[in-house]
This record gives sequence, structure tokens and C-alpha cells, in this order.
Amino acid sequence: MRISLAAIGAGMAALASSRRLAFPQLREPCTQTLDPEWRVCWWEERAGRLRGRSAHHEEQLQGEYAELRELGDLAVKEADVPPVQRLHWRIQDGEHALNQAEVALALTEHRLDNLREGA
Repeated sequence: MRISLAAIGAGMAALASSRRLAFPQLREPCTQTLDPEWRVCWWEERAGRLRGRSAHHEEQLQGEYAELRELGDLAVKEADVPPVQRLHWRIQDGEHALNQAEVALALTEHRLDNLREGA
């Protein structure tokens, strides 16, 4: 499925409008043109959101590791018990989510650097 730039622009304009109405304290969003400054602004905002997502996944993962450490030897002895299995699955999911967020952030920052060099 292909999405046109016009559809993206219209969606972002609607989102910006709804944010201004719901959250007037938020800073003014990027202007809705496709000039290089707008693109840099859009990718900067995306990078900021991805940094927040990465930090969230890191915090969640640290909490799950702490929970596993609290169990200590019991987690090893009772590895087949459903609550311990679920904890291990949450850790695996958290590691995957953190990895995906960090990859997305790295790609976004790379794109942003390329835009800044070209702008």
C-alpha cells in the first residue's frame, strides 16, 4: 500500500491542529511544507519520539531484570513454572523492543544527518 506525500501532509496537519486544540502549551509544530527545513524539523521530532520510546523500553527491561534478580536461585530452580517463564518471555520481548527502537533511532538519526548535510 502506497501513501502519498499529500496524504501524509494532510494527516500531519490534522494531528497538529488537534494537538494545538488539546494541548495549547505544546510548541508550534513544523510548518506544513516540504522544504528542507520542514523535513529536518519533522525528522528531529521523530528522533525525539524514538529517544523516548527507547528510554521507556530500557526502563521496562531494567525492571524485569531486577525482578529476575530478586527471584535469585529460585528462578533457576523453578524455570518451568509459568510465572518465571512469563518473566523470561517479557525480558525477551523487552530486549527485542529495545533493539528495534534503537535501530529505528539510528536510522532516523542517519537520515537526519543526511538531510542536514544536504540542507
